[in-house]
Amino acid sequence: MLHPTYKSKCEDFHKLFKHLPETERLLVDYSCALQKDILVHGRLYLTENWVCFYANIFRWETLLTIRCKDITSITKEKTAKVIPNAIQICTENEKHFLTSFTQRDSVYMMIFRIWQNALLEKPLSPYELWQYVHQSYGEELGLTSDDEDYICPSAAENENDIVEESVAGSTGSRTPQRAASPIPSPASSEPSRLSSVDSPMVSHILHVLLFKPNQFNLSSDDPPSLPIGRSSPPTPQSTSEQADISQADTIADETLPQDSMKDDYISTEESDTSETEDDDIGEVVCPYNDLVGRKCINEVYNIPVDKLYEMLFSQESDFFHEFHASRKTFDMVIEPWQDREDGDQTRQLTYTLTLNASFGPKTSASTETQVHISHDSKPGLFYVVDCEIVNGGIPYGENFYVLNRYCLNRVTSYQSRLRVSSEIKYRKTVWGLVKNIIEKNAGHGILENFKHLGKFSLVAIMIQA
Repeated sequence: MLHPTYKSKCEDFHKLFKHLPETERLLVDYSCALQKDILVHGRLYLTENWVCFYANIFRWETLLTIRCKDITSITKEKTAKVIPNAIQICTENEKHFLTSFTQRDSVYMMIFRIWQNALLEKPLSPYELWQYVHQSYGEELGLTSDDEDYICPSAAENENDIVEESVAGSTGSRTPQRAASPIPSPASSEPSRLSSVDSPMVSHILHVLLFKPNQFNLSSDDPPSLPIGRSSPPTPQSTSEQADISQADTIADETLPQDSMKDDYISTEESDTSETEDDDIGEVVCPYNDLVGRKCINEVYNIPVDKLYEMLFSQESDFFHEFHASRKTFDMVIEPWQDREDGDQTRQLTYTLTLNASFGPKTSASTETQVHISHDSKPGLFYVVDCEIVNGGIPYGENFYVLNRYCLNRVTSYQSRLRVSSEIKYRKTVWGLVKNIIEKNAGHGILENFKHLGKFSLVAIMIQA
């Protein structure tokens, strides 16, 4: 499969965002979703001065542009209070919630760096700009002779080395220097050399945060970050904290070679789909067994397990509403997730089902209680959700309820398994003939529902891909 070149992406970008200056160079783009009335899947585009989002779903276009200087805060967020895959960008009058990032922390650091650069009014040099482009899109950019502003980073670096050598020759020593990043680290608040925008240490730390987040333990389950205002005053550091920073300087200098920025790449859609070392752990087994009754779904989908959970159970999931609409379910009311004393989460849904029985009632007012067993669920590995459904207005409906168990587990970094089992539970003792009627009618409805869910999920995932 041929991926679009950087040049074609730039052309598409300027066709979508015609009001932006032609001088705005695309630095990187990411797949994500914008939360509105429903979750809108599209792409996030970053330039030196703008954060842009575009989506086109069945010719319904969503277009958003945010000028970096208008941003007041950027925070890490969690979808459905569990999944650490979201970022919120705030301006004076609006909040924009972006979610479904596969590598939220590296995206957050990139946006933060661009934002701070814009606030400091220190644009990237042509060398730095094209270095970012190469780190995002690789060596082959598809550029032509018309792109006169292009500067090859390797050639520029060699030229700098020659100049440095000539200077060093006249002084008798050579001290290699790398262009310092003009951006302070988000976590930095020391008013001395760490706050200097020209400090090489700032460049080192930001490089680690952007390209090697594991060295600073920027795991995906970090708590949401605090808002970073554009005029936050520096906080004083204690003597011990300054000593820790000094030690961190030494570690960063040892772990970051001078040419490390040449070899690391910011993740884009192409790198998101590549295999990682985490895939070596194999499929994670969900520790919960199936229910005694029916085995309804046992399928592997090409979607990360966190995204699958979000799709099925997030409060903002458009998939959830579209699925129930396709089943002709109406009068849907969804309560927000609530924390329980045992550490789990629960919510209640009420809706009216459309029944396909040839005789009897045509609708059923239903109440569904969902329990996310969060004390045993592990984001990124597996989730367990039990759902208890009570159907009203149907024959013998007061005698039973339906219990469904959803087990979602990781297969690889980009694949997950959905396993659903269902059991009919009885509140009262019923005699044989009545039990047979319940088992036949309710069982048929359960299997039909989950057969439709399996197919609907597959189609939705294919569209998102």
